[in-house]
Amino acid sequence: MSGYSNLAGTGPLEGHRYWASGYWHWDGSLQLADVSGENLELVTGQSPHGGLYLRALARDGVMLRQKVHEVLARQREFWRLPQVDFARYANLFS
Repeated sequence: MSGYSNLAGTGPLEGHRYWASGYWHWDGSLQLADVSGENLELVTGQSPHGGLYLRALARDGVMLRQKVHEVLARQREFWRLPQVDFARYANLFS
């Protein structure tokens, strides 16, 4: 079987099994919270049209959920908004 490659880690997710994406229409500024590492890539930013976005890839779903919740909590605090209890939106197995 010469000439064959292991393609399990290639493609759009590059070996990451989990992803998250969010987009908000908000007038407030964004407190950037980028995280980069072997197991998690999370970026935030502002689009040219003023929308705010979050995108993430992770190898661990629990880690991804935790980091996204941390970023959203910091952003809501920055905007002086009340915090959201994300646990009420989680499934039975969280």
